[in-house]
Amino acid sequence: MHNYLKILVLIGLFFPPVFAAQGKEYVVSQHATNAKDSNPGTASKPFKSIDKGLSVLKPGDKLLIVGSKDKEHAHAVYDRAAKHGINLNQKGAASKPISIIAHGFVTLRGNGSMHGINLDNAAHYYVRGFKFENFKKASEGFNPSSHIHIEDCEFTKTKETGMRLREWSDSTLRNVSVHHCAETGLFLKSCKNVLLDNVHSIANSDGQGSAGDGDGYTTHYCTGITFINCSASKNSEDGFDLTGDHVLINCKAMHNNTCNIKLWRRDGNKFKENMTYMLGCLLLGSGEANLKISNGAGLYMSHSIVDQAGEEGIAFRENHQTPVNNYIGHSIILNSKRFGIDRQNGNPLEIKQNVYYTNAQHLRGIDIEKAILQLNPQLKYDKDFNASMSPISHIRKLRIKKEATILKILEDNGFVYSDKSRVGFLAIDPK
Repeated sequence: MHNYLKILVLIGLFFPPVFAAQGKEYVVSQHATNAKDSNPGTASKPFKSIDKGLSVLKPGDKLLIVGSKDKEHAHAVYDRAAKHGINLNQKGAASKPISIIAHGFVTLRGNGSMHGINLDNAAHYYVRGFKFENFKKASEGFNPSSHIHIEDCEFTKTKETGMRLREWSDSTLRNVSVHHCAETGLFLKSCKNVLLDNVHSIANSDGQGSAGDGDGYTTHYCTGITFINCSASKNSEDGFDLTGDHVLINCKAMHNNTCNIKLWRRDGNKFKENMTYMLGCLLLGSGEANLKISNGAGLYMSHSIVDQAGEEGIAFRENHQTPVNNYIGHSIILNSKRFGIDRQNGNPLEIKQNVYYTNAQHLRGIDIEKAILQLNPQLKYDKDFNASMSPISHIRKLRIKKEATILKILEDNGFVYSDKSRVGFLAIDPK
């Protein structure tokens, strides 16, 4: 945990909690018997429409939108046909953010023509508790937005794409689900200092498979983007398709159609050097490489698991004239249909105390004699071989330095192999 904290400090991504200043509180309740837009918008005399509620907000104000205790009840649904779900058209202030909060279950339902949240030039907002469905895009904004905090929200069934965040800064997504949207679940462009905490991008697709843009997350030219406890699964292209500087902590990328994670340097920002830190991540079941690094992008990966790649576990591709140093350590790379690590570019790579198991071949582009120690655990420990134990459990007997952290990952992720025919070869980087 100390290493994780150190990296967060270096990147500068501590986000303060959101405290709304005490302004006015307004209430929208479309199904209240006395609701009308000529009311003062109080709990006893609420507004009827969301548009009226949004129009009166000033810095420090709070808007409660009342739904239902039952998410399936008709009172939970607000019809937003031909309107944005929420239009953030007023600016809050640093000490006076504007809060828009669902009271009970609230579904904002569009007709595919407008956006779930309109973010043009928005600042200092706190949005919590809504489900957005059937909009053109989950969110959109063409002008810089800052200090936007979206929490406990769900976005689904969009017609064009999921959340598009352009020129976002110092903002947070927390406890957010984006699923079954057209194209990419979350697209971030030219963003900086954005925290995604417990965000999940699932089953997004443009209908074109690996030839399309159905990624879980896409970032272009971003700096200081941190993913904590996030996941990307069952998307039609890549899970994470990243360009820029990122930190991924305890994230999962599973069963995406092409790569689970792809790192790039792009010509749009003159192939600027970038680095992605991955700590405690799980990559499982990709269609192609589990992790692909292209054009000299930088990777620092530690204490992670790379399992069941359709092709390579980790693939380094396309060289660049100014490659950056890469590090893979204290990680487990197993069940790759090709190579565990396939290095086909000029990126300097340090590998340290990784475990390789049942890959078609463990390493390519690396001096195997110097890089790894190969052992067959069944032969090595024939005298006390326990057939009821997982072959991977024999790692315990090797007693390599700091092996406990690797074993803890194995145990926590349930890697138990009962099939005795899968003993195979096991390889370990020396200390």
